[in-house]
Amino acid sequence: MSRVVEADVVIIGAGIAGSALACALRNTHLKVMVLEKSGQPLDTARGDHLQPRTCEILQGWKVLDGFFAAGAEKRGKTIWRNPKNEVFFSSTYDELKVPEPYFAFLNHERIGEVLLHTAACTDNIELIKPCQQWSMIEHQPDSVVIDAVDDAGLALRITSKVLVGADGRGSKVRENTNFETHITRYKKPLVVLFGYSSTDPEALDLCIYLRKNRMVTLIPRTGGGCKIAIPEDRSKIKHWKQATQQELKQRVNKLLPQLELDSVRFSDIYQPIDLRTTRWVNNNTVLVGDSCHAMHPARSLGMNLTIQNIEMLAKALLGATPDNFNQSLSDYEQDNKPALDKVLDENHRYAEIMDSGSDEIFTLLEQKLTALNGDPDGLLQRLKTTAGYR
Repeated sequence: MSRVVEADVVIIGAGIAGSALACALRNTHLKVMVLEKSGQPLDTARGDHLQPRTCEILQGWKVLDGFFAAGAEKRGKTIWRNPKNEVFFSSTYDELKVPEPYFAFLNHERIGEVLLHTAACTDNIELIKPCQQWSMIEHQPDSVVIDAVDDAGLALRITSKVLVGADGRGSKVRENTNFETHITRYKKPLVVLFGYSSTDPEALDLCIYLRKNRMVTLIPRTGGGCKIAIPEDRSKIKHWKQATQQELKQRVNKLLPQLELDSVRFSDIYQPIDLRTTRWVNNNTVLVGDSCHAMHPARSLGMNLTIQNIEMLAKALLGATPDNFNQSLSDYEQDNKPALDKVLDENHRYAEIMDSGSDEIFTLLEQKLTALNGDPDGLLQRLKTTAGYR
């Protein structure tokens, strides 16, 4: 016997995108169902930092305090070093006149936990995690019927007015609802290492290192931890996977000689892609996050752009009339997709620089950033852009 559920919005996927949308819709008039197949925490190798603009949104959702209660740490500086280990450019975000003039750093899996826990503790949100299976039985322009099995093996029949695909790169929602997809694959995967420093203050700031034939990024994690992303030729991946901790420390010390780490461990190999759908909305179905715009992490924008876009989607859903969600979804796409496409184009160009390993291109990048030191207006604009204000 099935339990029958009627919802306004059903969200497939409870990663950052799905849980953020559920958070944005909590304590509202909308009945929301969230289905998540995995019972495991999110991937620890993904994004860990929240831009000032994202922090402002989370504060508006009354979620930001939950991140700091979970151990989030504030950072206000970004440092660039050239191949000679000289700092040639740095950004300090407390100069911005914005509500939250800092980056908040929290390990990726904890970000997901805070969002999901906050959303699931409200009466209008029902979370099925893990959802053993789901299938779309009927899909009409103004309704969708989904059969699912919850974690206890109980069958559900869910009827919803809106279907949200938040199920990542391999989106089943995208596949089943006829969205056209274009994918660009980059040459170099990223080796992801986790390190820990009890003494080095630079390990607590976001740092970008221009090195011979590669750009290495160091991202703070909580409690003195950090994440190091290293573009690498595919032929050398196994050497990173098989290296001992001492070998890893030696390699990191060679790449980043001024960095003092107590320990280093291998985490993952991340294969970046640029995945885009030609549209986000098809009648009552909308894709969010990696299901419609997975991107190279070169500028660490994926999670932040997703949350910033979710804010606009939530406003569209909350402003819709009960019998006309489709028009609100269409307006949301029309109002937001062109601007985001430009950001995705910029990120792709930046990713190509990172992927190229070209010393000449890195030199030009260094010259461009160095020139901002004598351009107050240009520097302020860059601060705003990298803080998430466009």
